[in-house]
Amino acid sequence: MRSAWLYVPLTLAAIAIQAIVYSFSRSPATMFAGGLIVSSLASALVYASTRADVAGSGGGDIWTRALERGWAVIVISFVQSIVIDSGMGGIIEGAIGSRILGVVLLLLGLTLIFADIDAVVNDEEPWWLLVPLAFSNSIRAAWSGRTMLRVIGLFVAQLVIQQAGYLAIAPLLQKLHVADAEFWATMPVNALLLAPFGILTVLVYFDAIGYESKRTCGG
Repeated sequence: MRSAWLYVPLTLAAIAIQAIVYSFSRSPATMFAGGLIVSSLASALVYASTRADVAGSGGGDIWTRALERGWAVIVISFVQSIVIDSGMGGIIEGAIGSRILGVVLLLLGLTLIFADIDAVVNDEEPWWLLVPLAFSNSIRAAWSGRTMLRVIGLFVAQLVIQQAGYLAIAPLLQKLHVADAEFWATMPVNALLLAPFGILTVLVYFDAIGYESKRTCGG
């Protein structure tokens, strides 16, 4: 990836900005909103740069595209996080009815996993249709071929790494009596995973929609 140089400062900036937000307000709502906005804008840059790399373009519009469509990524990421978190919560809760509903919600959330990517990489959508068409395109791509199996694999891999990072870092921070150890044990790990898993998800999406073959044919 020619844009690899972007990801190290992007990751450091995401960690620093969320730390600054934390220093001003430690309320759960503020930290959630700050993390959502920062990660969404950072993801938009990852998606735009990956698109430029795959398309073989100069990448001059990476920042413009990411900033112009960042609002859509924020909206979509909010919906995704609510659906997936609700699904995970239902599965963990224990009651059979909650578990069944949780599985349904989790699958719905994974079906929408490409929506924020589509909002950034799609050249054909007018701005007022970015969000609804992104959801529609994501649903269609997620259930094409074996794409959903790949999506589940990426989701599980990311979840395992996140949990492993938390279990390794949180006890140490708690021993050091660090305030909000859970936040500091999860936020940096999530920021580090943002770029690699964002790139992989874009590539899976492009494979699902035949993006490379369309470009080869002059699309």
